[in-house]
Amino acid sequence: MNFAQASKEQFLEPETLSYSRILFAICPTGYYCREDRCQSFFSFELIPSMRAPMEECEGAAGLKAIGAEHLIIDAPAEELSATEFLSQIKKFNPDLVILAVTFGSLESDTFWAKKIKAEFPQIKVGIRGAPAYTLAEKILKQGEIDLCIKGDYELTMMGLSKYGLEQAPGVTYRDSHGNIKETKAEYAECLDELPIPDRSTINSSLYKVRGLKAAQATIHVQRGCPFPCTYCLVHTVSGDKARHRSAESIVSEISTLQKQGINFFYFRAETFTLDKRWALALAKALQTHCKGIRWVTTTRVECVDQELLFELKKAGCYGISFGIDVASNTIGEKVKKTPKLKVAKKAMRMCDKAGIISLGYFMVGFVWETPETLRETEQFIKGARPNLITIHYAHPYPGTVYFNDVAKEEVKLTSLKAQAEPAFLPKALKSSDLKSFSKRVFLKHYINPLVLYPIVIKLIPLFFISIRNRLVYQQLNARN
Repeated sequence: MNFAQASKEQFLEPETLSYSRILFAICPTGYYCREDRCQSFFSFELIPSMRAPMEECEGAAGLKAIGAEHLIIDAPAEELSATEFLSQIKKFNPDLVILAVTFGSLESDTFWAKKIKAEFPQIKVGIRGAPAYTLAEKILKQGEIDLCIKGDYELTMMGLSKYGLEQAPGVTYRDSHGNIKETKAEYAECLDELPIPDRSTINSSLYKVRGLKAAQATIHVQRGCPFPCTYCLVHTVSGDKARHRSAESIVSEISTLQKQGINFFYFRAETFTLDKRWALALAKALQTHCKGIRWVTTTRVECVDQELLFELKKAGCYGISFGIDVASNTIGEKVKKTPKLKVAKKAMRMCDKAGIISLGYFMVGFVWETPETLRETEQFIKGARPNLITIHYAHPYPGTVYFNDVAKEEVKLTSLKAQAEPAFLPKALKSSDLKSFSKRVFLKHYINPLVLYPIVIKLIPLFFISIRNRLVYQQLNARN
């Protein structure tokens, strides 16, 4: 059965569900970004705010469409103790638990799977996240996990709840004889075919704009990316074909959230402005139907122009994160992402003209890193001069070409705090080089008056808008 093309009536046929009470859980195992593509461990320098668990909300939407019950527990965001976490599981009494895992937290999350099964032996425990795509067989053979899921989670969870392990798309599982079996993952050709994320069991007030403290909702607007960067997980988890939601679908979701007092948004996309015509159409729709919103998104420096940025600004865009990532030509050639200083500099200055905050993502700590490649990166940051910067450390994720490159060099991983700490010590560097480099460049960037002045000018209006938004949000939720 093709779940992506199945009609609503097919899913609503009166049948007993294989799983009727599904719990999505983020275990109390650390502050990781658990989006399938992003594995970052949260730290001050990395900028990102804790975001709502969208994969769980998307899976929940699939369950809602067929009448199954669900609960989402985000233990790190809710600051739950181990006892409180287990108590919530017991109270909901699920017949299936799906844990959100990352490569960095996998060992700790697996421990929790074992603990949950010991406490509730009748419950099946599965995982979702990048490891489910690349390490499923290995994970299942260890015995603590019963199934791994992948694909568009709306479709996977619909099939899993309604038809069980053997017929659901995107499930790798261990059968009653201990054999590992797998069904093919499915992806919707048109994202509008998928149900709108169900946020009914999350506390939206927990997910805020960093610094502004206003409630922020994530809107998943685009999936998949055609660019060939060898260190990125996107091809593994979302594919190399970009799929976009329609402006009408996005506007509908935002309008619902605005009625709840939420006016700050993160538009989650692999490359938001990849399709300029789509981005312009969405900007026009937002200007007409979603007045008063403020939002940020991510893209690449070669995918913006002045006309587009002005339209995005009028639509409420106040910040764009540019995935520059690689600022060394030597490394860029190896990972298939050649740095373009002139293009990057032009994009940052166009953001200044439009009044949009620019953030440059940079990565160091690649296996080929040398003092010279670090100097190249420092000069690039100085030349491009984005308003804000984050300096990540490159991590080799299973499922990427870069993972295989690192394996050939026979280096030993020293940290699982993905992107927040060096994954290992490159052979050409001393132990202190990477962290001292990041701190020095970070400090030099922000003491530059040419950096500070535009940041202040752009942030002042946002503070007043966020204060007003927080008051409206509090008033609406007090009534409810």
